[in-house]
Amino acid sequence: MSAEVILFGIGAQKAGTSWLHEYFRSHPDCHLRGTKEIGYFDRLEKGGMRRVRNGLARTGLRLRERKDAASHKAWLDVLVAENAELQDLVAQVRKRQDNADAAYLRFLRAGRADRRLIGEINPEYSTCGEAALARMLALGPDVRFLLVLRDPVGRAWSQIRMDVMRSLPAGGDAEAATSAMIDLWLRGEGRQIALRSDYARILALLLRGVPEEKRLICFYEEMFRQDSVDRITDFLGISRFPARLAHVVHRGSDRGIDPQVRQRVFAYLRDQYAAVESMLGRLPPQWQRTISEAA
Repeated sequence: MSAEVILFGIGAQKAGTSWLHEYFRSHPDCHLRGTKEIGYFDRLEKGGMRRVRNGLARTGLRLRERKDAASHKAWLDVLVAENAELQDLVAQVRKRQDNADAAYLRFLRAGRADRRLIGEINPEYSTCGEAALARMLALGPDVRFLLVLRDPVGRAWSQIRMDVMRSLPAGGDAEAATSAMIDLWLRGEGRQIALRSDYARILALLLRGVPEEKRLICFYEEMFRQDSVDRITDFLGISRFPARLAHVVHRGSDRGIDPQVRQRVFAYLRDQYAAVESMLGRLPPQWQRTISEAA
């Protein structure tokens, strides 16, 4: 068997990470767990082992809830097995911190059937700092990072609409809630939106802390083509495999962004466009159109 590759797909949020998770789960060379966002390293960095333990327990609870609602038997079996394994991981975390990384790795490997690639797709990891990325890199001899960047205005809008629809009470006014959330963010109080929109920060960390041959940075607007998918599989050292390019996972809101709101959001994120172009040397046409439309 070829040497094991550990993949961390670290974002960005609302940039096709669920689609990538499904693709890798279908790939014959890969073994990704049914639980997409295990959330080990971000919880470790932001709250220590207690937060890891509590967060993993909440993940297990969500699995049980999804299990109860599952109608597809194969998926039901996945959730039942993973919930039990997550509880074992929680137990390991309770014991000693120096055992926790090994327990997390065992969770990734469980049931792998000698597949070449294991890993986790989790956009929350794009909010991690240098120490967490270094710990991820030290998990094995061949750890690789994949970051997908989406047009900053479009990504932020999609996140805001998703957050609004998830939290909106029955009969609530989605448009008023969206406007309020945007105002909150632009006043500097929407920390999660700001952090997930800070491409300059995560790019700087990757370029400084991860060897070039261990990182791949793609654009969401160019990803849903077979040649782009082939570039990803080539980077990971796995076989090329056809992707369901037209398949949509977690379709976002069909409501377009108001031109005036677009201008406000772009003004806030203007520096991100400049930073990405400076670090990567180019911007996709969609990004350039956003710049032109907001001018």
